[in-house]
Amino acid sequence: MKYNALWLCLSILLQCSIPASVVLPDGAGEDTLEENVTARVEGIGRPEYPKECLRKGHEGRVVVEVVLLASGENGGIKVVELSGCTPMEQSVLDFLRECRLIPERVLGRSVDSKLIIPFRFKILER
Repeated sequence: MKYNALWLCLSILLQCSIPASVVLPDGAGEDTLEENVTARVEGIGRPEYPKECLRKGHEGRVVVEVVLLASGENGGIKVVELSGCTPMEQSVLDFLRECRLIPERVLGRSVDSKLIIPFRFKILER
């Protein structure tokens, strides 16, 4: 029986493009853009479905909290809901560390922000 991994990104806050990558406009996140912007994480691709979890048939949901500093730097990423499969959590953390963090903007100024982002790992039979 063959399994195919499907990555579901359940949050509109994380813009995943399957299979293409998210392309950012030149100057995205600069002070010259919109006055008010919702905080978001922009990534290219999606977290890898760990082979060990896939082989064992593990599915799950990982929920993370991402703190975005006004400077655009990572203020911290932590898992707030475990999937029960440690490699899934690590895959999400590794992916988010490579993403671009866009802090919230209020009245034209970047402010510290916090996002809660759920990820779902699901195996589909083919």
